[in-house]
Amino acid sequence: MARKVRHAEIAALAPHDRPAPTLRAALTKLSSRFQGDLVFCSADGKAVDPDNFIHRDWVRVLRRAGLRRIRFHDLRHTYASLLIAQGAHPKYIQAQLGHASIQTTLDRYGHLMPDAHAAEARKLARLVFGERGQGGIDGAAGAVQR
Repeated sequence: MARKVRHAEIAALAPHDRPAPTLRAALTKLSSRFQGDLVFCSADGKAVDPDNFIHRDWVRVLRRAGLRRIRFHDLRHTYASLLIAQGAHPKYIQAQLGHASIQTTLDRYGHLMPDAHAAEARKLARLVFGERGQGGIDGAAGAVQR
């Protein structure tokens, strides 16, 4: 089924208080035919067919906006990566990407969450060993082995 690309999805690529200058600048270079909440629309303001857009228009849009060539699907990965970078909950990311299972989301994007592993280990160490935090993560692991 055809999926419409909406302003809200593009706007979600960067926090509202720190807009991505490259995206904002690129969008302002394009002539605006926006009607409603579509980012890309036909000359009459209606939704474009996604397959036609990707095969006929996407490269031209990038060239006119002065952006390097990327696959349209790369926007999906960029969106997910930016959500992770701003600390979005994995269940929210799962819902945004339409994954049936959280496992799919974590398998695909878990490598982008290494700080989460250390942060959770620190929280567990504080829970088990108190607020002292002596010895850090390694100290906590050593205490468990004794």
